[in-house]
Amino acid sequence: MTNAATYLLRPETLQAVLDRRHLTHQAFADSLGLSRSYWSALFHRKRALTPAVRRTLLDSPVLRGLDEALLWDVQRDEPLPEDLHVALTSQA
Repeated sequence: MTNAATYLLRPETLQAVLDRRHLTHQAFADSLGLSRSYWSALFHRKRALTPAVRRTLLDSPVLRGLDEALLWDVQRDEPLPEDLHVALTSQA
């Protein structure tokens, strides 16, 4: 059984990069091929990052070299079932 996850942008990191590069949100969204409204929803954590958007962010020259752990938070959608957790810890 897999444990689904939600990926949410870390706006403080992105804002720091945009400020350092003197980029507007509109210019950055355009460089990613995203609409301004979709970018805004991602930036304000109202929408989760899709795998395609995460790949686009990692491929962006603006963000090149940044570790993905700085770009987004991973939230587990559902906890591991208790019996699986017990089985995993008893094998350690």
